[in-house]
Amino acid sequence: MTQATPASRPDLDIQDDIQNIIVHYPPLQADRHQLDVDVRDGEVFISGHVRSIISRRYLLERVASVPGVRSVNLDRLYAEETIRLEVGRLIPTGVIANPYYGALILTGALPQGVTAESLAQQVGQIPGVEQVLTK
Repeated sequence: MTQATPASRPDLDIQDDIQNIIVHYPPLQADRHQLDVDVRDGEVFISGHVRSIISRRYLLERVASVPGVRSVNLDRLYAEETIRLEVGRLIPTGVIANPYYGALILTGALPQGVTAESLAQQVGQIPGVEQVLTK
């Protein structure tokens, strides 16, 4: 006698449930256009940017509980708050960093001996930073 294995849910149904999670959680509503959700055989890959660490954590917890989800990969999902903290460790006093969905906007006064180009190159290496803009 063979045991029947439960039928897995279609990836499109899983993806619809995930989109529902995103649009019904107010902090993620603003981020929804910055997210890419891919589901393959119950494995969920979410990439892009969210504004806060809490939104990232919420998304992980809720998506993991969706029926049919076997795993959740957020390796390429970045929280702007985390980027801001990482950049804050590298920028000199007088420079202000504002991340905005992968773009990092640097403003303020550079100390003597620091160029905008060298600073932009340095902070551009931080995961999740796709573009550095200076004023």
